[in-house]
Amino acid sequence: MALHTTPGCAISGAGGSGNVISRNCDVNAAGQSPNQGCSISDARTTSYGTVLNSIGGGIFATEWNSAFIKVWFFPRGQAPADVFSSNPAPETWGTPAAVFQGACNIDEKFRDHRIIINTTFCGDWAGSVWAGSQCRTKASTCAEWVRNNPAAFREAYWRINSLKVWSQ
Repeated sequence: MALHTTPGCAISGAGGSGNVISRNCDVNAAGQSPNQGCSISDARTTSYGTVLNSIGGGIFATEWNSAFIKVWFFPRGQAPADVFSSNPAPETWGTPAAVFQGACNIDEKFRDHRIIINTTFCGDWAGSVWAGSQCRTKASTCAEWVRNNPAAFREAYWRINSLKVWSQ
């Protein structure tokens, strides 16, 4: 889970169960990869990759207000009942995987958003680190490997049952 901003936004990472990877949300932050932003990884392996697929997916829920942005992940069949209602109560959902708050004016940095669902095989990050990683033994570039290995991506798809947005 990551947030990407202009300068002047950093998080403490306190309050969530995930592991803080980077605290500075600025896409051009010194000492971070380009466009890294502030990021928190879920401590559980069930929320991503082939394990997520093997459990039949799950639910990601986000609460965004002036004080924080919180993200929960519920494996399939483990979501609180009110997640499906027209009146969810995130304050009853337990500890979120990620809490983005700290030295950041949420209202200033986050507004007018769109939901984008994206699988980027060789984006800014993967494409730029390929040559310096063990992946280079597979092909000279990430794009070359993706192009020549379509079967490797048979599990790279989205199956979305529902997408809901509530506002107060």
